[in-house]
Amino acid sequence: MTNHRHHIIRNLTIVALAFVVALFFLGAQPSLQHATHPADHDPHHVASAIAQVDNELEAHSDMEAFAAIHFGNFVEVPDTFGGTSQWHPDYDLHWLQIEHDGHVAMLYHLSSKRENGHRLVNVWDSSDHSWTGWNVLQ
Repeated sequence: MTNHRHHIIRNLTIVALAFVVALFFLGAQPSLQHATHPADHDPHHVASAIAQVDNELEAHSDMEAFAAIHFGNFVEVPDTFGGTSQWHPDYDLHWLQIEHDGHVAMLYHLSSKRENGHRLVNVWDSSDHSWTGWNVLQ
């Protein structure tokens, strides 16, 4: 009976140590989403390349989310995501092309350079040649 109890205690100790080690490593790794979230960086105090990457991640994510709400199922057309910071002195412009229901749509995204968090999305759909107009994102 003592030998059986010894094995149970030893196995529980090993499991507990493994759990502690796993928590240590999980806690040591920052979340990629958190590490690259635009709200984590003040663009005035961050290298411009990092701020630009944040703007591109945010723009891409915003356009995908808007396409999912607007069209439901869609596929991003490879190599169509792009952008420029020289489009307007107050805004960065990004674009993305998607396919849905056999049609192509172009999404456009504006990020304010002066008002942190002010973003807009506009969609042109080839199915009916319509524009959605600029939609303010929250």
